[in-house]
Amino acid sequence: MPELPEVEGMKQRLNKMVTGRLISDVRDISGTATRSTDGTPFRDAVVGLGITGFDRRAKNLLISLSNGDGIVMHFMREGMLEYAPIGAELGPHTQAVMTLDNGHDLRLRDTMRTARWTLCPGNDTSKVSTMQKLGLEYTDAAFTPDYLKVRLDKKSPLKALLVDQSVIAGIGNAYAHEIAFEAGIRPDRAGNSLSGDEIVRVHRAIGLVFDRAIAARVASTLSIMGDEGWEVARIHRRKGQPCPVCGTALLGEKLGGNLMYYCPTCQH
Repeated sequence: MPELPEVEGMKQRLNKMVTGRLISDVRDISGTATRSTDGTPFRDAVVGLGITGFDRRAKNLLISLSNGDGIVMHFMREGMLEYAPIGAELGPHTQAVMTLDNGHDLRLRDTMRTARWTLCPGNDTSKVSTMQKLGLEYTDAAFTPDYLKVRLDKKSPLKALLVDQSVIAGIGNAYAHEIAFEAGIRPDRAGNSLSGDEIVRVHRAIGLVFDRAIAARVASTLSIMGDEGWEVARIHRRKGQPCPVCGTALLGEKLGGNLMYYCPTCQH
């Protein structure tokens, strides 16, 4: 799933490449990828409008349009965005295509067919489920160790709390593993078992991991955004490989419905 760094990378790259372009056509190939919060036909509402900018909230990519409306793009578990020349062969699992007046398309690809583009008249995103009940962004001034201490003071595992979008916006399974590793804490530790020092370490790790990953995503020149690979990951999906710090074989164990990845030596 594209998490905060992937979507932030899209935002920054597309602001340079696409802002100021006009939307000349939209094709919903799957028939389910586009929608609007008030029932307005998506294509009819956006063709001919200009794109005035891209933003991000949590894992949502936000597009501002020249008439004051907006589009929320959410990629769910498997979605990605391709920037390709008009006429280039459609990649597998292409669900929707937005054609621009610069000779390029934005193409939504998703093996699970659940990613979506939602038109929001007046740029009112409050009716979009993925924009509701979101916690702070890690760059918000109010995101402090004290804020985190209150939000993590529960019996739930640290990983479960990190991926809770009402606690911190934008973290998914992959970066929850990376953050816990950076902080030296097992992902299955209860949130309310963390000491004050450990809370500070988690807070610091969130910033370090996200800053590092965003820099890699922004620097990417790949045409497909959101699935650049996990070369920035230190432990996610690296079960059995040596820990990058101590060399111990990394573990992958069940936690809830997913695997958790961790180093049994470095994380406690």
